[in-house]
Amino acid sequence: MEPLRDPLGDRPVKSVTPPPRAPLDKALLFPNGPDKPPDWRALKDHLVRERYGEGRLDLESINMILNTCMDVLGKEPNIVKLKDPITVVGDIHGQYKHNLTVYALFAQSFDHLPLAALLNGKFLCVHGGLSPDLHTLADINKANRFQETPRHGMMCDLLWSDPENEKKGDSPVGAAFFANDVRGCSYFYTYDGAMRFLENNSLLSVIRAHEAQLEGYKMHRTNEATGFPSVITIFSAPNYCDVYNNKGAVLKFENNTLNVLQFNFSKHP
Repeated sequence: MEPLRDPLGDRPVKSVTPPPRAPLDKALLFPNGPDKPPDWRALKDHLVRERYGEGRLDLESINMILNTCMDVLGKEPNIVKLKDPITVVGDIHGQYKHNLTVYALFAQSFDHLPLAALLNGKFLCVHGGLSPDLHTLADINKANRFQETPRHGMMCDLLWSDPENEKKGDSPVGAAFFANDVRGCSYFYTYDGAMRFLENNSLLSVIRAHEAQLEGYKMHRTNEATGFPSVITIFSAPNYCDVYNNKGAVLKFENNTLNVLQFNFSKHP
């Protein structure tokens, strides 16, 4: 596809560091004692080096790291303004197998994650999409995110709503939102609903995930005034659930240009 150019943005968006694949030493991570924050530089060095080895962190170390992460995340606003290189991705799926205590800690840490990111002041990045209760970006920052996702309301919609399928033509005439009968919760938002939100907040586009795409991405209806899609869906889990046979994709934003990078799935080891 042809790259999209943003005349107003200049913040580079690049790839993130790979996941760890080597053992971590507790003494190295917590040089000042267990009641002090970990040495983030040592953790970053471990991520970048990708050293291989045997052994894993013990449960006590995992508890310490995750509790510290929750303290750090708890001080972040609901909308993170992106200033450093980062990759905009969609869905990354996994499972827990071994330890319910660790799983519960991860679940608690997820409740501390920000609800959205604002890229270069022009792109709102969320998991699902928009909400009839969302009018300005300030509304997101007012939300209490330190909880399980509610069944209704703005926080639910940010995570669960979807753009309408315009080919189906299901939306009522002139509607900005209508019930999402596919998910069984939240809403579909229409092009009119998306445009209303973008114009009110001086944004170019909503970047979201939440729906598998055969090519890994979808450019929704274009705003003729800006030449940008009103909504961009990015789905970074290739061959979703081992049955979709779809590509994965990420967005790379650099030098005022948005590029879609696609990749195929790899066979399980």
